[in-house]
Amino acid sequence: MESLKNKAVTPEKLMFLSLCGLFFFIPVATSPAVIMGSLMIAVWVFSGRFIHITDWLRQKWALPVIAIISLAWLGLLYADDFETGLGFAKKTHYWLYAFAVSGIAFSVYRAEILMKAYAAGVSFTSLLFILQNMGIVPMRPPYSVGLLNRWAHISFSLLLVFGVLMMSFFFRSARGKGHKAVWLALMAVNTVALSLLLSDSGHLAFIVLSPLITYNLVGKKYLKILLLSLLMVGALFLSPVTRGRLDDAISGTISYGKGREITPVGGRYYMWSGALKIYFDNPLFGIGTGGYLSAMKDYRERGLLHDKDVAEDPIHPHNSFLYMAVSYGIPGVAALLWLFAVLLRRGWRNRDSIMGFSVLTFSLVLVIGSITDTQIMQVHTATLLSAFTGLSGAEDAKN
Repeated sequence: MESLKNKAVTPEKLMFLSLCGLFFFIPVATSPAVIMGSLMIAVWVFSGRFIHITDWLRQKWALPVIAIISLAWLGLLYADDFETGLGFAKKTHYWLYAFAVSGIAFSVYRAEILMKAYAAGVSFTSLLFILQNMGIVPMRPPYSVGLLNRWAHISFSLLLVFGVLMMSFFFRSARGKGHKAVWLALMAVNTVALSLLLSDSGHLAFIVLSPLITYNLVGKKYLKILLLSLLMVGALFLSPVTRGRLDDAISGTISYGKGREITPVGGRYYMWSGALKIYFDNPLFGIGTGGYLSAMKDYRERGLLHDKDVAEDPIHPHNSFLYMAVSYGIPGVAALLWLFAVLLRRGWRNRDSIMGFSVLTFSLVLVIGSITDTQIMQVHTATLLSAFTGLSGAEDAKN
């Protein structure tokens, strides 16, 4: 185990502590998370570590990440809406986390500290959210803004599912009934919080990935995995919120199919169908960074979309894969699939280690979440995607 007596402050230690702060705050509050991330980048730059390009250039994720960044800026050259496109291109600064994190040395001890920091942050927010819904804690900033009626319904639900997955890993590796009970209790708190969130994305990710959770709980007992997974999913649907979301999804789908008023679910179908039409008209290189907004408006005005009466044209298609397709065509889709393939392969190969399991499960959660929103551009999930990309090259050393 790493010695705790070595109190010498080094740039690498500062970067690691900043990364722990980032992981703790990312599910809690955006501004502190940004501050911690900025501190890590600042240390990386001013210490001169950024010039060690071999830290990341040799990584298998380097080429797809460079491709994604390059496409975002090159796409400005042929986009109709330069201002909107520039805003999207600037979001590539999230990838600085991957480059910086790849230069931090990791051991099992450090990996555990990092992921326990995340577990503490997401559990704090989940508990607070539950208490707010019970009326024990007042709904007021900064937490109510992050958790109700703003960004959190999609992004936070995905962060919750990832948290539950990581806690199940800690449960599996915990020694003693006391430690196992703590992790089981934290899993329960976060699952209850998930059941109260108005998010189909998080519920879908939980349902699909529940066998991974139950595997960590019962081991390689496949019948028990199946039964416990069904029990967990069934418990999730005991929540009126979860059942209500399912009813809304069904009624919204029916309503959209009959050409009626667009519901939130129907809005997704509208954005996806529009993106597909635009992509098939521009399959090779897409329409450029930020071009989706103006293209949707043009298609709607020309009567080329299924629904004409929408309150506001969407700025992106709320799907990471369709965003890359409509913006950059075949190269965009290929770059994103390439990156996910690298992360999933790396995570699966090292799934029995905490680092490998975290890379694997976060990547799976993000793939699922990317179906219903452009998660590769949302600050919370994009930040973690970049960080886990950098972490995917880290080796879990022996204690």
